[in-house]
Amino acid sequence: MSKAKQTDVRKLVLSYREFREATGLSKKEADSWVKNGLIRAELASNGRRRLYCLDSVIEGLIAKQLADFSSRTLLPTMMAAFRQYLEDNKIDLMKLEPDRNAQKILIQLYTRKSKEIMPGGGLRGVIAYVGRFDPTSKFIGKSVYLIIDLIGVAIEAWSNISRLPV
Repeated sequence: MSKAKQTDVRKLVLSYREFREATGLSKKEADSWVKNGLIRAELASNGRRRLYCLDSVIEGLIAKQLADFSSRTLLPTMMAAFRQYLEDNKIDLMKLEPDRNAQKILIQLYTRKSKEIMPGGGLRGVIAYVGRFDPTSKFIGKSVYLIIDLIGVAIEAWSNISRLPV
């Protein structure tokens, strides 16, 4: 982290140790999830080290929740669907405001078996669904799903990064 404590953590570049500390990921989780592209990290100019930013920490916290919710086998499918949802809805993790009074952005994630055969490896026939969750909806489905509060995760990420030792 930078020598002088900054208030806007968007500008900080974290080391591997700081990234793991901010996300609470084990060494095995952090290494494999970054290597497999589940969590984004920039390669340093020397090509050997990876650099972690706020969006890496947010993705790490979400990946941890998803892995605990479903299974580590389904994690790549769910993270890909989650990223696609963010892209389709033009949600930038780096622009989330850590404001407790801001309107919540609730994202619902779940999987279902597909009735059609899916090409590719992994778990065939399992599709991840991602969408906005409406707490006022009267519809109750028979699926088990995870609700992620993006603003809440952003607040947690900012807080965890701010508490890192200088």
